[in-house]
Amino acid sequence: MITAGNASDGATCRIRQATSEDVPALVELLCALFAIETDFAIHPQRHARGLRRLLRQTRNGGSTVLVALLDLKVVGMATVQTVISTVEGGLSGWIEDVVVAPALRGQGIGARLMAAIDGWARRKGVRRLQLVTDQRNQPALAFYDRLGYQRTHMVAMRRPVSSQGGHRAAAAT
Repeated sequence: MITAGNASDGATCRIRQATSEDVPALVELLCALFAIETDFAIHPQRHARGLRRLLRQTRNGGSTVLVALLDLKVVGMATVQTVISTVEGGLSGWIEDVVVAPALRGQGIGARLMAAIDGWARRKGVRRLQLVTDQRNQPALAFYDRLGYQRTHMVAMRRPVSSQGGHRAAAAT
């Protein structure tokens, strides 16, 4: 999939599938994203490992990694993975990472990436797209609001899976 459009300075923005050669640039973008997301720490090697794994997974069609290019340089990325939703009775798309190089934000590149995700999701039969964003990241919240994403009453929760097995149960009172 390749889409094109113009950034505000007149340069052509292209969206395409990421390749393994893009991983170093994608790691840089993820580091910029995780620097503003208070729940995450920056671990470039871990991010590269995750990206390579996700790129391998795209072969089965259940996920995609998209990059935005300006003058052949990677300046943005977005990822989405499918899961089966019992609520929807079909596929739901989990948007994991959306980021544009800080100096280029506000020029429509993120909107082009999200439009490409929408197109991919429609072709795959995805019934709902969902994402989480840092509640203190007001620019991101405003961006997703403008794109028609609705805030829910759900609360994102997480816990690491222990390599030791099991988990700590809450103390009974």
